[in-house]
Amino acid sequence: MRARDIMRTPAVTVSSRTAVSTAAELLAHHGFSAMPVIDHAGDLVGVVSEADLINNEFAAPEAPLGGGAGAASERPANTVGEVMTSPPVTVDQDDSLQTVVDVLISGHRRSVPVVHGRRVVGVLTRRDVLPFLSHVSHDSTPVGNPVPTAHRPDVEPRSRERRPPVAT
Repeated sequence: MRARDIMRTPAVTVSSRTAVSTAAELLAHHGFSAMPVIDHAGDLVGVVSEADLINNEFAAPEAPLGGGAGAASERPANTVGEVMTSPPVTVDQDDSLQTVVDVLISGHRRSVPVVHGRRVVGVLTRRDVLPFLSHVSHDSTPVGNPVPTAHRPDVEPRSRERRPPVAT
């Protein structure tokens, strides 16, 4: 199984020039924890996360030793390009499910952009991977035929409501 088989498409992206407030609204509206950031040519240049936005608004600026001028002069950033994480960690659309899981888990990430070259072609989240793990037996032999996320009405669109587990 490859990233392209289970990724969410199309990816919701923002520009590096997008206002921080707009990015926060998009994350909240879609229930995402992060979004890919693209440049004017459509190439991936970063990822903006909830943590990036929260730190921007609420992190206390570091005061110079002894206080003094400039201690409170830093203001929160206005654009996504000022707060995003760059360079972004990605997976290729042809990467295996194991690679996707390694990237998500090793970096404690909730999501990762899926790319073809420098273009974002989708996004994968830990939640997207779960249905496929539930169809694997202890000896790693696939059981059943999981339906790719893009075709699962119980996964799209994201919702905050809890859904009962699917009986297998």
